[in-house]
Amino acid sequence: MCIAGNGRKAILFLYLWFMVLSFFMLFRIADEHKDYEEDCIKHPERPVQRKLVSLKELKKIGAALLVVQMLVTIICYPITVPIYVIILFYFLLMTKEFYLRTILKRHSFIYGALHQIVLVLLDYLIIITSKLTYQVTKHPMYYLYAIGRFLCFFSVFSCKEMHKKGLLMLAYFLTALLMGAACYLYL
Repeated sequence: MCIAGNGRKAILFLYLWFMVLSFFMLFRIADEHKDYEEDCIKHPERPVQRKLVSLKELKKIGAALLVVQMLVTIICYPITVPIYVIILFYFLLMTKEFYLRTILKRHSFIYGALHQIVLVLLDYLIIITSKLTYQVTKHPMYYLYAIGRFLCFFSVFSCKEMHKKGLLMLAYFLTALLMGAACYLYL
């Protein structure tokens, strides 16, 4: 492991925080690609549709994030490579909407529930990396966090469906905040 000394917990926290936030960013980048044509019609005010950033630029950012994630995971936390690969595979299925786009468009609850699974996998990555699986699941704050994280992330989909931009940003912020709290809690 490449992390040692007094700053080990801080560096581990930064790694976990980076992994969570970078996966959220990858989700957004994938969503921009997946819904581009639909967003051109329904949301012409968005940055990609206004040509402030191109899909090609977003693809490069996404590729760079994936490379950094892979390198840091392989070099510093090789024990987590299998769960990282599972998260990545699930993420790739999410980008194709599990090859069920028409069904998922009609059933937003199922769509949202399928997207919750990736958060469970991210939680597992945090637990495995910090090597505290038994203690974390017994910690009473974990359950509060899990419920709050579920509600926040699920509200992202509700706000997105209702086209409430302010609430959507608040839901994203609260979800990221709770994921950060989980990283801290697991240490």
